[in-house]
Amino acid sequence: MAGLTSAGYEAKALADIEAEMAASIKAAISPTLNTSSTSILGQVIGATASQIRQTWEAGQDNYAAADIDQATGDALTALCKLTGTVRRAATPSTVLMTITLAAGTYAAGSLIVHVVGDPTSRFTNDSEITTAGATLTGQAFTCEDDGPVRANAGTLTVIASPVTGFSAPTNPAEAVLGLEEETDSELRLRHTTELARAGSTTVDAIRVDVLDADDAISFVACFENDTDVTDADGRPPHSIELLVQGGVDADVAEAIFLAKPAGIRAYGTTTETVTDTQGNDHTIGFTRPTVITIYIDLALTVISGEYAGDSDVKTAITDWCDANLGVGKDVIQTRIEALALGVAGVVDATAEIGLSAGAGTLDANYVIGTRQIASVDTANIAIAQTVVSAAP
Repeated sequence: MAGLTSAGYEAKALADIEAEMAASIKAAISPTLNTSSTSILGQVIGATASQIRQTWEAGQDNYAAADIDQATGDALTALCKLTGTVRRAATPSTVLMTITLAAGTYAAGSLIVHVVGDPTSRFTNDSEITTAGATLTGQAFTCEDDGPVRANAGTLTVIASPVTGFSAPTNPAEAVLGLEEETDSELRLRHTTELARAGSTTVDAIRVDVLDADDAISFVACFENDTDVTDADGRPPHSIELLVQGGVDADVAEAIFLAKPAGIRAYGTTTETVTDTQGNDHTIGFTRPTVITIYIDLALTVISGEYAGDSDVKTAITDWCDANLGVGKDVIQTRIEALALGVAGVVDATAEIGLSAGAGTLDANYVIGTRQIASVDTANIAIAQTVVSAAP
């Protein structure tokens, strides 16, 4: 039966609407009326039934909009807002540039560069720049388009719109990728997670609370020592330690204080004082993970005419590392080689990993400590090619 049932909402089928209309007209006028689809009356019934069917579909959409598992798009956004979960907006990629400028003032957005070979990947200066004439480093540029627009190290070198006095742009490090707007499935999962953690002080709940407290916080890991003695990593009895990247120290400490259980010490190498609503001061600790800059030397055997290019290899490696190398995660040599081998035209790969260019060790992983995090940038990947005409 169509309509709202014990199993949910069921829209009436178009064929059923047409059949009911035909039966109603025949009952009111004559049972011998021709209501077939080829008759004039049948065509009127079909056109009218189609409009009625749209009303049923609208009812089904309205019903789905109230269900977190069925709602989509704006309906899902509105539903999640009721419990404080806001859909994450798209953000642009950002990058720090080195540029040479003649004396003068350059308005924000007036200096435009794009990736070599990709004129659609355009970045502009964030702020007005006034200079007496110099080569400037660390200049913030932002992509014109939202989303993960990639600019590998050394590829933002093309001036898209000439400006007198502007020359020699380059990006020593790759761009920090922007984000796409949060998808329905991502929003739905985050909504469910946030509701489930309400009032919870588990390790996972504390981590998510701190991560969500400030958009400037990019990474959080939470560890606990629930024993009566100091653990092997130096955490005192009955304490937690959060490893946090990004955010202002005072803001991070405030977020930890609000998320942690009462009576549990927040331990770490960085400390801040947080004052509660009663005027009492609390020393809140957390740890900034040590960033280990990794250098990779790759020796590749590639097929002439089939090799996708060094940039594709570097992108494949850094994309995977960005997504998978968290705190305490080792850099695995065979994983790096496998990522290179996954690029078109690469038939052999040998990787050396180290802390400076050319100082890597063959056939060895780089071990990352429990309070460290590896950083792999395209600028720190060197590739040497041996070109062959066909696969060995």
